[in-house]
Amino acid sequence: MTMWGTLARAWLWAGLGLAAWGASTQAVAAAAGRVSVNDLRTVAQKQARRDSNFSALYFLADKTVKPDAVGQLRDALGRHLAASGDLDVELRELAVIDFFPHRLGSGPAGGISNLITRHLMDARTDWSFVQDMHVPVDQDSVVCVASGTVNGAPAKAAAFVPYRLKGFAVMVHSNRGFRDAVSGCFDDLAIKLLTPVVPAPGR
Repeated sequence: MTMWGTLARAWLWAGLGLAAWGASTQAVAAAAGRVSVNDLRTVAQKQARRDSNFSALYFLADKTVKPDAVGQLRDALGRHLAASGDLDVELRELAVIDFFPHRLGSGPAGGISNLITRHLMDARTDWSFVQDMHVPVDQDSVVCVASGTVNGAPAKAAAFVPYRLKGFAVMVHSNRGFRDAVSGCFDDLAIKLLTPVVPAPGR
């Protein structure tokens, strides 16, 4: 066989290998199912909220969360969706909260759970379960809260992940330590939202 014939065969096998890899990737994607998130929050719910400069609790504005909060939640749900099928999520509440008593040098006087629930705007959800989170008051944490429906069934969840800023922190919410905690918080939130859920059959 000539050199050109050998090269042609090599290219052919390489092409077949890429085609097989692409087909297997599509099969994995199909097996993972589809995750759709419909954001029903109001403009006010997407704004930053803080009681005062002395408060250790800060609700981040949507534009501050990078990558965006809805996208992070959708991706986390896709990673933790155990069975094939579709997942349709409607969000009435989604909040990313910076709780920073250590950085501020003082903790909340009325308890963090009461401060969180006071700012949540989804009146159809009973937020009393937030009282059982037991977020530590001697370190800084990211807290994530969500409510709405998952495949038509009411769903709500809250999670927290402690964090430490990495390196020289000028912009706290852009710091890798903070952003890693946000990502971990969405992972925990997705697991809790999916716990009672049976995925809808794929369409």
